[in-house]
Amino acid sequence: IVEPEIISEENKMFKYELSQFNTDLKELYEKYQASKNLRPPENLKLVVNSEIIHNNAEVTPIEFELLKTIVDTPLVSEIYKLCPLLEMEITLALVELRRKKAIKVFQS
Repeated sequence: IVEPEIISEENKMFKYELSQFNTDLKELYEKYQASKNLRPPENLKLVVNSEIIHNNAEVTPIEFELLKTIVDTPLVSEIYKLCPLLEMEITLALVELRRKKAIKVFQS
């Protein structure tokens, strides 16, 4: 039997300026709007380019998570359903991976 963790009752405070929040929110919204126009067609099939591993290309954690999903299910429609990332993150990571030539695209 595992005992639950005991958490103290004291309040924790953190500071996040409203101006910084608004700036971050605006950036996130712009990324979201841009990603809506970049989403690939559902019927495409994606394949990981194995040369990315041999070339030691820089891959972010989000891109790595997406590459794992692509290996499991290469169809774009399934990637968006099964990948644990947000739709915007998937789209932007696909664009970046394509730019890095880390994925190959085929008609399904």
